[in-house]
Amino acid sequence: MKLYQIIYHDDESFKDELSEIAAQRDAIPDSTAFFNICSCSTDFSMLTHAASIIEDIFPGAPYIGASTYNNIVNAENVPESMTICCWLFEDARSYVHVGQLPLAETNEQGINAGSIITKEVNSLSYVRAVQLFTTLELSSMTELCDRLGALNPSIHLAGGAAFFPVINKPDARVISSAGTCADKSIVYAALCGPRLHVTSLFISGWKPLGRELQVTKSEGNIVHEFDGKPAFEAYRHYLHAENDESFANTIRAFPLAFQQDGVSITREPIFCTPEGSLVLTSDISNARTMRIAYGDPDAILRDAREAATIIRRFKPEGILAVSCASRHVFWGDQIARETRPFQEVAPTYGMYSASEFIRTGSSVYQNNVSLVILALREGKAADHIPYANQVGNDQIHMGSTPTLRLATFIQAVTDELEEANRKLDIMARMDTLTGLYNRGEIERRIEVAVGGQPAVGGFSPLDSGETSLIMLDVDNFKAINDTYGHKAGDTVLQHLGSTLRRFSRTYPLEGVAGRWGGEEFMVLLGNCNADAAARVAESIRQHFAGIEEPGMETQTVSLGVTQVRRGESADDVLRRVDDALYAAKAKGKNCVVVF
Repeated sequence: MKLYQIIYHDDESFKDELSEIAAQRDAIPDSTAFFNICSCSTDFSMLTHAASIIEDIFPGAPYIGASTYNNIVNAENVPESMTICCWLFEDARSYVHVGQLPLAETNEQGINAGSIITKEVNSLSYVRAVQLFTTLELSSMTELCDRLGALNPSIHLAGGAAFFPVINKPDARVISSAGTCADKSIVYAALCGPRLHVTSLFISGWKPLGRELQVTKSEGNIVHEFDGKPAFEAYRHYLHAENDESFANTIRAFPLAFQQDGVSITREPIFCTPEGSLVLTSDISNARTMRIAYGDPDAILRDAREAATIIRRFKPEGILAVSCASRHVFWGDQIARETRPFQEVAPTYGMYSASEFIRTGSSVYQNNVSLVILALREGKAADHIPYANQVGNDQIHMGSTPTLRLATFIQAVTDELEEANRKLDIMARMDTLTGLYNRGEIERRIEVAVGGQPAVGGFSPLDSGETSLIMLDVDNFKAINDTYGHKAGDTVLQHLGSTLRRFSRTYPLEGVAGRWGGEEFMVLLGNCNADAAARVAESIRQHFAGIEEPGMETQTVSLGVTQVRRGESADDVLRRVDDALYAAKAKGKNCVVVF
């Protein structure tokens, strides 16, 4: 496989370069030429013009392309240009299948397009990868990505969204040999061949900055609220952004970062509604936590070097790089520093897009401010001589700049505050002696479980209709303190705390335990009727009675058990389990009584 890259200057030189490539193709019987066309001109007829010249010299050749922010040739940024890349597949069995489908502003169109592409690509032989360019017409790209996730597991996918200059007024184009130059459209190319090998990855280098923001109200791809306030307020507060036409440019390179299925995702709002809701290009669920992110130049360069090292081992013959326009804005005229490491590995061509698509595992993600790499070769890695094009160790150390130092400082302070708040939250809910929940927390959880109240503080009502309580008390605890001392009494309570943690979480139970007060404890059990709870209580009683502490007699507990009854209040249940415990004490202690 060979990769040829062209910067369009005029028709005459373009035709000459294409003719030279055609001569190379003709010298290799049954080879296949496939083209990418990328244009950052607002004159979209340039895409059609370039395609017509390709068709004249390479009749029937497959191609796909898109309008872009800027382009990449040999890993260097080529501004205000139209560039063309020819992938020349030399194996006679390699081929490229191109398709084009319409899109509209409905999720149904995304479902249909994704399903059609998946079905068509999965029906082909020897598919190794899919290149994909699309306009951002859909209200959300989630359904499209979900359907593309059904591609055969071995197929890589990489691509980008066509760029439009005004971010909330789409005016982008894609083009393909299977259709026309069009807006509201998606184009794709399946790269196929038994000797074709592909690998892909993506890098970010954007670090979450500041505190977590919890999505408290969202609707599809629209985030209405963070922490009960209009979502826009986060950008107003931290970046002094205004909700006007400059919003998208102001917050560019400050995306929202979150984790999805273990993958770090970044999304930029494409605009803000007058009410302060943020509109994204993919769905965001309620309760998801996000952070505003900031690009770390040192981390970006480090990630690029590490990614290039991984790709080098693959020994590719050509690399497609799809980077985000926001990365270009972030770097400015230094943008090529993050792509040059790949040029050391293989000829690297690409584009700066409105957003990026990458497949990781079985999922397809639409991302922002990322750099997607698709590396290809024909034949075995052992058959290829490593590409010899050293561009030097082009690293910069922006970590010493005041701006980045300040960002690092802010993040460190934020982390410390969040850790302190986390510890305070634990202290507010936990009994420090036993490691169990304190009275307030276990009582709140009982009220939620019995009353079916909404979840508070991360705790949801227990799912099972059968919920039970165990209340227990250390027998003769005052005598323990009087005989052995208060430290020994504390040891006894700690042993009981360990016992309750063990038995309250025994599968398949959903249990939590807390210290009710003094030597009294409470266990809340979900998926558990009174009979099962009584067996748990008996296990607790036997285990605790078997604990030996040097210099002390073995200790015992009395336990009361009850099951929650439909329609009753938490006070009713607590009163009944207390009566059951009292009955166990009256019965002679060291026993279980069920009411």
